[in-house]
Amino acid sequence: MNKYELPNKSKHVYRWAGQHLIGKRSSIAEHSYEVSMYVLFIVKELQPFLSSYNEFSRLRSEALECALLHDIPEVFTGDVPLPVKREFPLLKDMLKGIEKSFMLEILPEFYVDYTEECLLVVKAADTMAVFKEISEELLYNNRVNIEDGAETVSEVLSDLFSKFSHLEPKLLKALHDVLQREGLPVGLIKIGNE
Repeated sequence: MNKYELPNKSKHVYRWAGQHLIGKRSSIAEHSYEVSMYVLFIVKELQPFLSSYNEFSRLRSEALECALLHDIPEVFTGDVPLPVKREFPLLKDMLKGIEKSFMLEILPEFYVDYTEECLLVVKAADTMAVFKEISEELLYNNRVNIEDGAETVSEVLSDLFSKFSHLEPKLLKALHDVLQREGLPVGLIKIGNE
């Protein structure tokens, strides 16, 4: 596969495979764009909590690259929804291996170790996108598999803040506030020594 085919192919791979949806299924391209926009908004709101403009600029650039590429291996594997990955951890591990091989073979120049701040922001933005998709389905009164997804979002956010709890507390609190303002279920998540 040629890397220049990936953007076009990503328009034709749809998310939420095997899930009953009433609303429009988004493609990987649409989802990656949405996550990238959330990354832009989140990083801008975090700017006052970063040590310098250079740190802000680096985080914005790195997080945008990561957001654009975070699901690109799904052009090859297809989308496997998070609830399925949580139910079958061996499948999740196999997919990680396949996705790593894909990146090393097709996009080796983009297989990098992103900073923890970047990974935190991109995962928060990705989770926000998923939450908004789930919320849209609930507005359509779709409860099939969707309520489990809302619970999964809460677990993902709890795991996320736990995993990165060693980062700057002011930064974590600012991100927590953004997610809470956008309606994500972060109310019971503790930041630092709270």
